Amino acid sequence: MSLLFLFVGFFPPTAAFSSEESCHNGIKILSDFDDTIKTYPSKKMAIMGFNALFKKHINVGFDHLYKGIIGQKSGSFCGEEAPLTVISASPSFLYPMVDKLLTSYQFPSHKIILRPIGKKSRQFKMEVFGKILEREEGPFLLIGDDVNEDPVIYHELKNKFPEKIEEVYIHNVENKEGFEGQKSYWTGFDLGLMEFEKGRISLKTLLKIGEKLLQSSPWKVIPPYGHCPSQGFMKRSVIEDEAILKLAEKIDLRVQEICKAR
Repeated sequence: MSLLFLFVGFFPPTAAFSSEESCHNGIKILSDFDDTIKTYPSKKMAIMGFNALFKKHINVGFDHLYKGIIGQKSGSFCGEEAPLTVISASPSFLYPMVDKLLTSYQFPSHKIILRPIGKKSRQFKMEVFGKILEREEGPFLLIGDDVNEDPVIYHELKNKFPEKIEEVYIHNVENKEGFEGQKSYWTGFDLGLMEFEKGRISLKTLLKIGEKLLQSSPWKVIPPYGHCPSQGFMKRSVIEDEAILKLAEKIDLRVQEICKAR
């Protein structure tokens, strides 16, 4: 989701860290920013603008999730190419704020690409994602949300680059109907659980995400403007690990309590 269609320029991509350590998973993440990584306490324009400029709030656990998927420890750098690319239609004068947020939470080494002037959001994202998928080796995870056009953009990209895109994950904020093959999630934990089942994050990382979620402010778990999942949304019946099952039950209960308190 983009924040504001304001004056934009170009800022070159950057990497966040310098000390080298190989990425054991060999997978890359192409991620949206607003409502995917960053979250907001309200959809009122004034509050969103203030938070975009001065606040660093993320959907809880996404820092640990992205590091866990890529296999990168805090402060390490994964090879010549940054394993995380954040692609947003937000105005590029927000580049320093986006980079500061990612760096302050020690997200993996990253590139940030924001929308240049004169480009429509969908055109911009299709071109940027397309160039990356054509140029770089995969596999890739595409992570976004359903607030604007991520689902249809990712669907088209998956059809064009099926061999390079491993998974497509969509944050369920507005409960829009998705596309076949896309996986919906509500919190960092249920997304983490899917990645744990794929063997891309460790049990330790998954449990850390869950504990952070239980301790976090409610609106960083489920945004106040977001769709609430039904009870049992994590399909606990398929969870075999006892520690994960107990944590999933607590998270399910907390999510229901947050939604009922609205």
